[in-house]
Amino acid sequence: DLSNIRPGWEERPSVVTCNLIYSDRVGDLSDDEAIAIALREISDFAPEARQARVLHADVHRIPMAIPAPYPGSQRLRPGPATPVQGLFIAGDWLDTQLPCSMESATRAGWLAAEQVLADAGRPQRIAHAPPPAQGLVALLGHRTLH
Repeated sequence: DLSNIRPGWEERPSVVTCNLIYSDRVGDLSDDEAIAIALREISDFAPEARQARVLHADVHRIPMAIPAPYPGSQRLRPGPATPVQGLFIAGDWLDTQLPCSMESATRAGWLAAEQVLADAGRPQRIAHAPPPAQGLVALLGHRTLH
């Protein structure tokens, strides 16, 4: 609910966003069907949402918005340093300890900036650590999945 986290939105009604990963498996759904499924899943998590009245809904279909990597591909993700002196890279596909996403791209930028600072003789930690693993990844251990 963005009204809980966006400054100045505290008095607004709830603004809920959700993403469907691997959306190609539901490509035949109408927008109304997709919205109904999202509402049902939100209600499973927050039962009080069953009483909510939807004022507006949009469905944006963006193929490949979130990649679905194959098992083992994590170990192929490079870090920000390159063999070229003074050249550092960033992008959601780098090894940021996050899935490919906007958050990963942001963290990659900070990690690249750390490399630039270190290269200039001013090492500094500016990238936030990724959140701790949860669920199956936590049970198996992050290193196991690399």
